[in-house]
Amino acid sequence: MAILGAACFITPVMTWAGVEFTAITITAIMMIVYGIAGIIKAISDKEYGVNLIFSILSIIFGGVMFIPGMHLALGSIGLYMVAVWFILNGLTTIFMSLNLKREEKNSNGWIWGIVIGIIGILLGIYSFVHPIVIAGAIGILIAFYLIETGFNLIIIGVTSSK
Repeated sequence: MAILGAACFITPVMTWAGVEFTAITITAIMMIVYGIAGIIKAISDKEYGVNLIFSILSIIFGGVMFIPGMHLALGSIGLYMVAVWFILNGLTTIFMSLNLKREEKNSNGWIWGIVIGIIGILLGIYSFVHPIVIAGAIGILIAFYLIETGFNLIIIGVTSSK
């Protein structure tokens, strides 16, 4: 996710401006890959809660973006789909971090997850309130969030005992 975020940061205009085919494809692929990785992790950890549900929703959101003709409709609803994804990902990150806090009594890695989750929720709310303004900046926001989430997953992976 961090590598995809860096690619989006390098080409923010191509990432979302005008809801071009490239932006929709990159976002759809990112959501599907994130969802598949989440399902694999949930099955390997035998944890079938919020993380698994969010992973399935990520695959569904990404798959909807590949429906023929959906590119035209995404001009108006795509920003809201990304906003919902930001909010759900933020909530999932907070739940994961709280679980990490319970498991790892001596670790402070969970704090970063809470911070990143709150940022995700705020980005999602901002996207709903200002969809026109966010359309111009969403490429950079997606890049920033993917980089943060990628590093957060690395931190959780390194600090978790599982």
